[in-house]
Amino acid sequence: MSNEDSINYNEICAKIKKLEDELDELKNLLNENIDNDHSENEAAVLSESSGRFLTLEDILGIGEKYYDESRWNTYYQEIIDLLESFSDIGSVLEMGPYKAPFVENCDVIDKVDYSEFFPLKANEVIIHDCSVFPYPIEDKKYDLVIASQVFEHIGYFGEQIDAFKELARISKRAIIALPYKWHRPLHRSHHMIDENVFDAWQGDFVPVYENIAEYTITRIYDFGE
Repeated sequence: MSNEDSINYNEICAKIKKLEDELDELKNLLNENIDNDHSENEAAVLSESSGRFLTLEDILGIGEKYYDESRWNTYYQEIIDLLESFSDIGSVLEMGPYKAPFVENCDVIDKVDYSEFFPLKANEVIIHDCSVFPYPIEDKKYDLVIASQVFEHIGYFGEQIDAFKELARISKRAIIALPYKWHRPLHRSHHMIDENVFDAWQGDFVPVYENIAEYTITRIYDFGE
């Protein structure tokens, strides 16, 4: 083989190697896009009987300063992650979600009807003060109740204990999230809620899951059939 042939051969090998590297990069990009699409589809659907989950884009679209990316990262993302871990929840009730329920086609219980602002369609909106018992809901109607950053507003005199009993009566499972160790001496409902306060409110019920983050404590309770 002449020197010229050797040079041409080496150039061809180099070009082939470059093409192979470029092909590998394209494959990696394609796999990443497939994974991302799969994750988005999983996050979008709860079950056939319910609907999709709330997204960051949904709450930003409300156009209210209260609903920003920081609030999403602090309060909403964990609940969405928990919902994704359930195989099929079915019927859902959300307590006091204000303008952003987590689950499409859920029922909502609140003192005020904010459904005109909901980014996701809700079924029934039950107008009721959750510090007044019993709730106008039949026994074990719901597979899941979501109460995110709402239990602290129910009352100042132990009403949360009765609220726990009501959740156990009307549902099979509950996700409850509270503000964690906020120093708010002028706002009694939010001031220094910790594990001990949660324990006192839950009474004899025992959580099957607990997570403590910087600003929130979240527990899951299984109440049975």
